[in-house]
Order: sequence, then C-alpha cells, then structure tokens
Amino acid sequence: MTDPTVPALPPSSVVDLLTQRIRQREEPAVVLMTPEAIRERLGRVLGEQLRTRDPRRRRTLAHFVYALMAVPELPNAALAEAAGITAQAAQRVVDGLVRAGLLRVHYHKNVRYQGLSLAGEALALRAAQGQPENSRHHL
Repeated sequence: MTDPTVPALPPSSVVDLLTQRIRQREEPAVVLMTPEAIRERLGRVLGEQLRTRDPRRRRTLAHFVYALMAVPELPNAALAEAAGITAQAAQRVVDGLVRAGLLRVHYHKNVRYQGLSLAGEALALRAAQGQPENSRHHL
C-alpha cells in the first residue's frame, strides 16, 4: 500500500532532495557587516558578558569596543566621543571592561590609553563575525 501524502519519486530524486535540504541547513547564515549590525552584535554579546540589560549601556559598550577594533589604543576622551558620553561616564565604562578582562590600560605622558586585551579581541571578533559566544574557532 502506498502513502498518498508521500510523492512517488525515483530514489535518486529523493536523495537529491535530502542532500539539498542538508546543504541549506548547514550553510552559514548571512551576517550583515555594516557598522550598525556589528555594533548591535557587540552590544548583545558585551551585555551578556557584563550582565547588563540596559540598552544605553550596551550601546556604549559596543561603541567603545567597535572604536578599539579600528584603532589599537585610544584615550578616554576619544572613547567618550565615540559613544557620545562624558569623559567621567567613559571612565566608569572603561573600568568595568578592565575588570571583565576585556581591556588593557597603559599610560603615556600622563594620558591613560585603553586597548582590547587578547580576550577582548577574541570576543569582539566572534561577535563581529556573528559567531556564537562559546565558539572558539581558530583563525
């Protein structure tokens, strides 16, 4: 007896259909690489890492890390400008990122510079590329 809901297809067609379905499922999702899309992913990942749901804080974190992805080291004033916040507020955000191990700090001629730590670079790259948080792909 044949099932009326299953089309009568030759075996090669059934195999081709299954192969196509598996390929579609295993294809990586298209990841938008616009600055806005990258900052949105950074904000989500950084918010989870630092346990904050505040959208303004996530936005600020994302702007800081995005700026440091483009330039290896920046002073507080530049980070504040990148995020559109005061230097004092920027310092509090920087301190949180340093405590989380995502930024490193050094002084040059009495100016404090921040840069992404190795852990910060790895997290930023995974987030920017749309890889899951627990992904540890080697580049």
